[in-house]
Amino acid sequence: MPPHWFICVTRGIPIRYCYLTIIVYTVIFAEEIKTGFVDTAGTPYENIADHLNETKIMTGYGDNTFRPYVKITRAEFAVTALRLISMDHIAKVMKPERIYSDVDTFHWAVREIKLAGDEGIINGFEEKTFRPEGNVTDHQAV
Repeated sequence: MPPHWFICVTRGIPIRYCYLTIIVYTVIFAEEIKTGFVDTAGTPYENIADHLNETKIMTGYGDNTFRPYVKITRAEFAVTALRLISMDHIAKVMKPERIYSDVDTFHWAVREIKLAGDEGIINGFEEKTFRPEGNVTDHQAV
């Protein structure tokens, strides 16, 4: 969709009305174009969460929440760690490969889990499991 000013100009509408249209549109639809998370607004986590989202290190959840009080899973940690060291682009082109019995090739982070394991960032357990939905411990994160 072309920008609103383009529509105004091509239809011969005076420029002052174009500016007014843009201002009204911005005010009315400001909530839709807001980039912050609904659960961090006005909290000490707001700026940090917004920065992590802008840099694509941690992008939050589909319901526009960041969930700062929820523990991070091992799968989320693998993805975040790769993004932090700019290796996530490598995982995107990898073939999905099952190396742990509890992470099938359709898991949302199967590529990142494999790459993080290959790089020694986070490893699986002795019984060949990864426990992707389990919470990462402080010890594992370090």
